Formats: sequence, C-alpha cells, structure tokens
Amino acid sequence: MELNTRSSKFYALVNLLIDWGKIEALINRYHTKGNTLKGEKPYSALLLFKMLLMSPLRKVNLTHFLP
Repeated sequence: MELNTRSSKFYALVNLLIDWGKIEALINRYHTKGNTLKGEKPYSALLLFKMLLMSPLRKVNLTHFLP
C-alpha cells in the first residue's frame, strides 16, 4: 500500500535521483553482515545508510523540495 503524502512523494523523488544500487555495492565492499544461527537477521547496510541519511530531513519542511 503506497501512501499519497508529501513525505512519500519526497522519498519517491529521492529514489529517482539517487542510484541506490551503486551505493549499495560500495557499502557492501566494506561492510559484511554477520550470519549466525541465533538471533534476528541483520538489517541491510543500505537500509541503515538510508535511515542515517534521511533522519535530518524529518525536521525539514518537505514542501520546499517538491514542485
């Protein structure tokens, strides 16, 4: 289910502008996930990077970025 909100439009625009595949390949060169039989599966390094990158934008008025 996709929401039609300002923030979802903003993140869709970000996904169009940024080639996440290239960034993921670069991150995975230096980051290895631990694989164990116990515990939960680890989050992907790309997801963690996106969260870190986008967290400052939570306080920004997103209407400035949308057409």
